Amino acid sequence: MRSQGTLGDSPGYGLDFQGAPHDDQPIVTLNDGVAMPQFGLGVFQTPPETTAAVVRQAIANGYRLVDTASMYRNEEGVGEALEGRPDVFVTTKLGNGDHGFDNALKAFDLSADGSGARRSISI
Repeated sequence: MRSQGTLGDSPGYGLDFQGAPHDDQPIVTLNDGVAMPQFGLGVFQTPPETTAAVVRQAIANGYRLVDTASMYRNEEGVGEALEGRPDVFVTTKLGNGDHGFDNALKAFDLSADGSGARRSISI
C-alpha cells in the first residue's frame, strides 16, 4: 500500500467518492489500484441497538470506511447500515481464537456475513 492524494483526487476505481463532504480525506492505494480512505469510523463499544443509526449518520457525513470486529458484537448493525453501499469499506479483525488458515477463513465468512460486506460487495 502507498499513500496517494485524497479521495477527491481519486480516479474512483468504480467507487464514487466525488462530492462527499470529506472528499479531502487522505487515501492509500491498495495493490489492486483501489483508493481506500485512511480515516474511518470505529464502532468499538457502540451498542448493537444503535450501531446502524450511528453508521448511517457517519456515511451521511462523508465517512467511507467502517472498522468493526466480531468481538464488538455489533456487525449486524454495520451490515444493516451498509445495505446497498458498495462505496463503503469495512475493516475487521481476527479474534485470538481465529488465527491459523482454516480458522481465519471461517472467521472471515462469519464477519462478512454479519457485517453485510458479502451483500455490499463481490468477495
